[in-house]
Amino acid sequence: MSRLLFGLLWLGLMGTALGVDPQPPAKNLLNWGNLDGQLQDSGLPAGWTVWPPGYKGYDCYTVSTPVHSGTRSLRLSASEPWASVVTGQHRLEPGTRQFGQAWVQLPAGSTCEAWLRIDYLRNGLWIGSAPVTMLRGVDKPAAGWHLLKTEATGEPFPEANQFQLIAGVHGGGTAFWDDLELSSSTDVGK
Repeated sequence: MSRLLFGLLWLGLMGTALGVDPQPPAKNLLNWGNLDGQLQDSGLPAGWTVWPPGYKGYDCYTVSTPVHSGTRSLRLSASEPWASVVTGQHRLEPGTRQFGQAWVQLPAGSTCEAWLRIDYLRNGLWIGSAPVTMLRGVDKPAAGWHLLKTEATGEPFPEANQFQLIAGVHGGGTAFWDDLELSSSTDVGK
């Protein structure tokens, strides 16, 4: 018995000393978040849509340059006021935290804003959003790709049973999006 206990203790200490994380990384819930997989006729991964539907003031399609990684990124352009890509709805489990991130690039001289947020829904209907993370063209960000991250819980929306990631362009202009990720974790306390 003491050998077994000593062995388990030793393995635990070695895992800690080697920096081994006992928690596996959260799974990306988005299909083809890197945009290199199979796309629908709309040019988006399965389950993704552009919002608002039927609005004629935007263009949304994949391009081969610029890219953060892989071979494609998503070009989203909108005239005033805005357009967003909705990455599909996912089941919200009580007591979980949601994490979203995406790489975004604004063209030189851009004055638009690139927004990333998590929305909460009840049976497919929007009921609230997490705070927006944004990159603003008027702030003259450095050239190249910028990582936007957002995280939230559905606690402010107790009736929520779904969540989704939104990537948008606001104020008229173009944003390029790549490597979108969305995950949910029960590890809320960390």
